[in-house]
Amino acid sequence: MRVKSNIVVLDTETIGVMTSPLVHNAGWHMIDKSGDTTCERDFRVSEFHYQHPELLETSDFYVAHRISQDTACRRFKNIVHQLAEDERANKIKTMAAYNLAFDYRAIKSTAKFFGLENDRDVKYVLSKNMLDIWKLAKATVCKEAGYAQYIDS
Repeated sequence: MRVKSNIVVLDTETIGVMTSPLVHNAGWHMIDKSGDTTCERDFRVSEFHYQHPELLETSDFYVAHRISQDTACRRFKNIVHQLAEDERANKIKTMAAYNLAFDYRAIKSTAKFFGLENDRDVKYVLSKNMLDIWKLAKATVCKEAGYAQYIDS
């Protein structure tokens, strides 16, 4: 696989309402222009997993798909700092995610929840070129001949 720039593929798991979701887990996978993995991380947000675990129990999705206690746990601010540091170290130009608008909104609303909306690292993380994998799939793979038959089989 060849890409034009180094990419981070991000995924967040959230609690709360869809209009301002709160990140309780964030993970990323970074790849270089050749498609080789340069960095992978996965963190639970300690403010929710340790200080306020009762908030997790309000999410049906979380209750059904609990995250392993073996997954590292850090404060949200430190997770964003680590993501920004990894992006700088790996010269990331593009952020990708399945339904990227949701993950973007989740990071922004969680930053606001913790009073970090003006944090340098939050702004840096959200300043990348954006690639929505869902939209990309709809515009490419989903339009290929035989795709509908393939998913129905």
